[in-house]
Amino acid sequence: MDEVEKGFDYVTNTSKLLITLSTTFLGFSVTFAKKVDGLKFDTCWDKLTISFSFLFFVVAVGCGIWTLLGVTTVLQPKVKPRVFEFNPSIRDTKISSPFIFQILSFALAATFLMLFSLGKIWQ
Repeated sequence: MDEVEKGFDYVTNTSKLLITLSTTFLGFSVTFAKKVDGLKFDTCWDKLTISFSFLFFVVAVGCGIWTLLGVTTVLQPKVKPRVFEFNPSIRDTKISSPFIFQILSFALAATFLMLFSLGKIWQ
């Protein structure tokens, strides 16, 4: 396996991992937010942080799908380029842009979830 194949493999695996983590955090947050008796969304801060967390987790999943579609587009373009021009790379903007958006939205979602949790702990 050469370096280009490893790069594409790392990008797809990382994107799939972030999709899995986002859906897991989203699922657990939604499920346990209703099951915990003492957990109430009293303040506007609680509602905003948990809402932004949910929103950014969904955005992270969408950007992950966009990244995987970008990998497919770069590796199998509709119009076959000439042999000497075909040089697929993970640095292509069809891959790097949605991947950066995915990482940032996942980080924001996790931050908002942590802020919500810390707000509940220190209340």
